[in-house]
Amino acid sequence: LNLNLDDDNKVGLVAEGAIQRVVGVLQSEGGTPNCRALAATMLTSLAVVEVNKATIGSYPFAIKALVSLLRDGSSREKKQAATALDALCSFPDNKKRVVECGAVQILIQMADSWVDRAFEVLSLLAKCKEGREEMARFDGCVPILVGVLRNGTSRSVQHALSALISICSYSEQVGSEARREGVVDICLGLLDDESEKITRNASSLIQGLRKYKPTS
Repeated sequence: LNLNLDDDNKVGLVAEGAIQRVVGVLQSEGGTPNCRALAATMLTSLAVVEVNKATIGSYPFAIKALVSLLRDGSSREKKQAATALDALCSFPDNKKRVVECGAVQILIQMADSWVDRAFEVLSLLAKCKEGREEMARFDGCVPILVGVLRNGTSRSVQHALSALISICSYSEQVGSEARREGVVDICLGLLDDESEKITRNASSLIQGLRKYKPTS
């Protein structure tokens, strides 16, 4: 981990095959949770360099190993895996890869733990077609997001709003469900929030939902 503190080393480590060894640690059933968490942290660090995001994402089993850690790991492992996926998902092609590995359902189910990071990743995945489709198919997605709007931290509220904007614009059914769940009234209450991003997202979501009727 100490070796990749500067950008030149990060590019060099990837070129010398570091990803293969880091992914090997992530996949190791005999490895300690501390080792797997550190391996995920190292991928986050390597992904700071833009060219490395593509290399890591296209490497066989890298994203799959992170999603497996997200599903089955300890609290620390899940947090570090989510952080690594967040870093990787800023590269467009990686969003589809993360969705294909089944991350959407896992992230939604993480609503009660590591909410901020989980919903940050979801807001990124909702920006791609595959992510929106998966979120729209997940039964209970809207109520969970609405719960975050009501009780989440400022950061999680911001990302839940962003995710809802994306999936409500994609699916009339989701938009109608959001109306039924009282999202418009919640957003009206957020228009006076101290965060400019929250007020902007809340206003955009209100505008987007006006064309839908609440489902019965």
